[in-house]
Amino acid sequence: MNENSQHIEGLLEQPRCARCEYDLTGEVASWKGSCPVAGVCSECGLEFLWADALRADRQRLGWLYEHAEHWWDVRRAWGTAVRALFPWQFWKSVQPHHEVVMRRLLIWLGILFISVGVIGAILRFGLASAAQYSVSRTFFGGGWTPRLSFIIEEWAIICGFIFLFSSGFMLTNIMIPSLWSGVPVRAVHIVRIGVYSIIPGMFLYLAAAFLTQWYTVSMSSASPKWASASWVTAWWDALGRAAMILSVAWTIAMWSLGLSRGMSLSSGRTTVSVIFSFVIAILGIFTTALVLETGAIGQSGFFIVVLAGLVGFIGWRWRASRAREESAS
Repeated sequence: MNENSQHIEGLLEQPRCARCEYDLTGEVASWKGSCPVAGVCSECGLEFLWADALRADRQRLGWLYEHAEHWWDVRRAWGTAVRALFPWQFWKSVQPHHEVVMRRLLIWLGILFISVGVIGAILRFGLASAAQYSVSRTFFGGGWTPRLSFIIEEWAIICGFIFLFSSGFMLTNIMIPSLWSGVPVRAVHIVRIGVYSIIPGMFLYLAAAFLTQWYTVSMSSASPKWASASWVTAWWDALGRAAMILSVAWTIAMWSLGLSRGMSLSSGRTTVSVIFSFVIAILGIFTTALVLETGAIGQSGFFIVVLAGLVGFIGWRWRASRAREESAS
């Protein structure tokens, strides 16, 4: 940086483009007299404010869990999850210049997976217990209470498909760079969108779990006939289909807005990417469903494979990002 900017405290010594990581030091050195307000990356065409590229404090968000001081900050973890339910506002706040912290994304994913699963189990057991149903039997007395082993397996298979669908989008956008038509994009941004796009499916599971047990409890007291095993199962299946459709629509919205607003890509590139990624993700879902149907792999094994693959992929991108940062410095 030139002598006019070196005396200013809080400026980054080596500013880079937030979207493609192009080194902007040369452009800063060419300034004469004053700093312009806005700039354009000559590598990827991103329009940005120089304050966002030069000031470290502008690259962090106070409410975002990635930027929390401690990893055990559960309040920010859940606050970030709630904000992610509203993609338009979320990606209006989370911009390319905000630092991507891959390690925190992994921790955040683990916190939500465990806590949502526990809350879902409490909802389904707690409401049943309120109606004085035993958890030792599956069906009895006109009520329905799932066993704990069933809930765990159910949560695992639901998460497996949620992770698989989002992974289809991530892998497509990272492994097929021609989607961007010459616009270089850092893979960590793609991973960030993919991780946050998992949230809608998890919360929809909680909603379905609550509504199923509410139906069981309320109908058992009103008319045991409508709270029989067959009716409760039909209700759960209907809610599951509705949640799946909403989850897919929500995920598409999350990716569309994440690419267009969170990464400042054009509407044309965003549309092509989302459509192509959706096709790949659906093919992956159907292929996996066929494999599960044949019994070649169990449901628990499927979840373990998908989760291990997702965590391994995010970890690989994190290590690659760290290696680039160390070589650059």
